[in-house]
Amino acid sequence: MPKSNLTSSWNADLIDEMHGRWQQSPDSLDPEWKAFFEGFELGSRIEQNTDANSHKRGDSLSSKPISEQQATKQARFIGLIYAYRSLGHTIANFNPLAKEANTNPRLTLERLGFDASDLDSVFDSGNYLGGIQLSLRELIERLEKTYCRTVGFEYLHIQETAKRRWIQARIEPECFEPRFSTKASKDILRNIIEGEAFEEFLQSKFLGQKRFSLEGGETLIAILDSIFQRCGKNKVDEIVMGMAHRGRLNVLGNFLGKS
Repeated sequence: MPKSNLTSSWNADLIDEMHGRWQQSPDSLDPEWKAFFEGFELGSRIEQNTDANSHKRGDSLSSKPISEQQATKQARFIGLIYAYRSLGHTIANFNPLAKEANTNPRLTLERLGFDASDLDSVFDSGNYLGGIQLSLRELIERLEKTYCRTVGFEYLHIQETAKRRWIQARIEPECFEPRFSTKASKDILRNIIEGEAFEEFLQSKFLGQKRFSLEGGETLIAILDSIFQRCGKNKVDEIVMGMAHRGRLNVLGNFLGKS
């Protein structure tokens, strides 16, 4: 298996194991891994075709390194997509008070096997957005908008391919740009304020009493309300809830209407 800067950024033993499985049974691997190794297979075919055509024309083989480089960068391009899907959440901006942006050395251009001169090069995007062609610059911009803004996604650990595809289909085409109506935005704000006010009430009313606060997680109330609204639209007749101690009083008061 050809080596590249991309493979060196991951666990080498895992790469070798996956490559062996791919050679024996490509369909046994997840689509992401299949696309990654198919990039190298594509490179081999390009190289062979280039050699054959060069011999027929009597050309020199000076074009061979170019085809190898293109094939390797195509494989790295596919690997870059996988890297952002896997690690993009590590540099997402979850803290609005942070003075500096999060960084991850494994997501730098150089670590992924590219440099600034590659930014306008166009590649096949594999299983990303149906395999359209994108420049490296366009791809990185889209992936950063999707995975590295104020919401992070960590889902590649999910074993079922269909479930991962379900998530990707809902976040990648539009770069996950939530569009809330004015009413929906106000409802979200109201739920968060009510959740925070409830915690402040408990703190002042039962000073010193042990409780499992929802402080810092008041968005749970807005999330539950959104789920509840969708249940009504999808004809759900019954909801069964189970939760840990943290935030239980807040959920009982603000979501279930208990007093």
